[in-house]
Amino acid sequence: MLTRFIPFLLLLLPSLAGGTMLPADEATYAVRVTGAITYGSGTSQGGTATKDLLLDLYEPVLEDNSVGPLPVVILIHGGGYTGGSRLDDRLVTMAEDFASRGWIAASIDYRLVGDEPIPSERYQVMVDETLAGLGRGVSSDEETTLNTIVSAAEDAATATDWIIANAPDINADAARIGLLGSSAGAFISINAAYTVDEYDIAGYDYSFVVDLWGGSSLPPEDDLAAATVIDGNEPPLFIVHGTADATVSFAKSEVLVDRAQAVGLEYEFYPVEGAGHGYGSTGFLDAAVTGEGTLFDRALAWTADLARAKATVFINPAMEGAWYNPETDGQGIFIDLDPQAGTVFVGWFTFDTVDGNSPGNLIGANQRWFTAFGQFVGNRATLEVFETTGGRFNDPSLVTTAPVGTASLVFSDCLSGTFQFELPGYALEDTVPLLRNLSDSRCETLGASPR
Repeated sequence: MLTRFIPFLLLLLPSLAGGTMLPADEATYAVRVTGAITYGSGTSQGGTATKDLLLDLYEPVLEDNSVGPLPVVILIHGGGYTGGSRLDDRLVTMAEDFASRGWIAASIDYRLVGDEPIPSERYQVMVDETLAGLGRGVSSDEETTLNTIVSAAEDAATATDWIIANAPDINADAARIGLLGSSAGAFISINAAYTVDEYDIAGYDYSFVVDLWGGSSLPPEDDLAAATVIDGNEPPLFIVHGTADATVSFAKSEVLVDRAQAVGLEYEFYPVEGAGHGYGSTGFLDAAVTGEGTLFDRALAWTADLARAKATVFINPAMEGAWYNPETDGQGIFIDLDPQAGTVFVGWFTFDTVDGNSPGNLIGANQRWFTAFGQFVGNRATLEVFETTGGRFNDPSLVTTAPVGTASLVFSDCLSGTFQFELPGYALEDTVPLLRNLSDSRCETLGASPR
């Protein structure tokens, strides 16, 4: 195995409170790469040989190795099931970017058509039922292709098994693993995340699937039937596809989106008008999208939000009350929740000094309430911040309230979290730790599942 280091500029620290790692919004860490790890093996050459399966592991270099565990993304290359490699420079770029933000990224190889793979007995049912459903004979080439499609999905599962088995050693969160694939890699991701359970094969509770110009392929020759593998309680789906793709029909993505809408699956869909197949034509890595950076930037933000929302605790009513910043004397916030509406209210009080320098007092200072309100999902709330000024206790004088910025509230467990705020009018932004003033055992039970 080859290990190398890639430096990244320290830009913005994510939350490390409470031991659960939450992804950063920017490149933050140096990256350590360990290459050519054997994650498993698979039958090849028509059943007469065995092929070792390799992955490259990209990890953030943390000053404190006790923080974690880290979310994981498995990257799966394209190549029409006939070529491609885990060393594809686009996969390397994406893996490095993920790891620099606090993810573990694993770029994997899998069995190709030229390996003449044969699925294990457990996965053979996918081949047998697909052939039976075609209702016609198939050529040896068609059967080899089908064997490869199924074997590749099995290899993705084997890579997932390796991550889970080695989670303690690599500081990985086995409950937060997502898939990202392009072209054939996207088909593999969809088969691994959505299709295998249709054949009574136990799958995994993946955090997400990023599908780049791929689709659902089983059963073949019927895109509508293939799309029905998606159910509403399965992993959120992110799709990018060129509308003029001559390699993989854009219609494959359209039927997936229709199915996601019909069953209520969380998804984002980015059709690229007039684009063909692949990274270059869609501009996934380098073409700016208004207000979102590149489509890859959007995928990074989307996956980070999902990783944060699938952390170890969910926001719940037992978290209401006072929280304080342990790094200061007596500063903190009050939290109120509406669990039915999924909204959270945060408030804190401060006051100006008399002249901007000398200590203030309640009589001469300008008293201010700051409040923040917004939606929460999982363990994360996104808030708009308001400032109320001009009021005095038990005084009928009018007050003024106006929006002044944004904030986010992220809990890593029932007793700790972080509060990040940005107030452009005051040129203030910071991320502060929070600890709960009073413990409440109800939070452990209520926080074990989503609202």
